[in-house]
Amino acid sequence: MADSDGIEFTVILYGIVASNALFRVSYSLDLGNAMLVFAFLILAADWVEYQLSVAAVPSTIESTLAQFGLDMLILIVWTFLPVVPSDQVAVYVGIVAAFVALQGTWDRLLTETGGGDATRANWALAGTYGVLLLAHWWLGLPRHLLFATSVGLFVGVKGFGWRALYRDAKRADATVSI
Repeated sequence: MADSDGIEFTVILYGIVASNALFRVSYSLDLGNAMLVFAFLILAADWVEYQLSVAAVPSTIESTLAQFGLDMLILIVWTFLPVVPSDQVAVYVGIVAAFVALQGTWDRLLTETGGGDATRANWALAGTYGVLLLAHWWLGLPRHLLFATSVGLFVGVKGFGWRALYRDAKRADATVSI
C-alpha cells in the first residue's frame, strides 16, 4: 500500500481516528486526560508497529480483503477508548486488551513469521490484562492504580516487541520510514 507519490490511505485513516482522542483532551491534569493521551499513544504505537512490520516483513503490505477487514476491526475497537469515562477504567482496560489481542491476531495471520514473538507477546499482554481485571474485580483496586498498571504493562511488553521488530527490520537491511 506504500505510495511514494502521495499520502497513503492508512495515514489519512489513522489521522482521522487519532483526532477522536486529541480533540477531547483538555488542559486539566486528571485521569480522564491521562486515558485520552494513553489512547492516542496506543494508536501511535500501532502505527509504528505497522511501519516496522512493513520494513521487517515486506509481505505485510500485500493488501487483501481479510487484512483490510482486520485493520478496520482494530481501528473500530480503538475508537471506543476515547469515549470511556474516567470512572470506567476497567472497561477501558478491557478494550485495550481486545485491541492488543486483535493485534496479535493480525501478526499471526498477516506476517510471514506466522505467530512469532510479536503474536505471543500481544496475546500474553491481553491475557495479563484479563488477570489484572480479575484482580481489580476481586480486590477492588483503585482506578488510578488499575490504569497505571495497565500503562506499565503495555509499555513494558510492547517495548520488547518494538525492539525485536526494529532489529528484524535492520537485519533485513530495510529503511524504516515513520
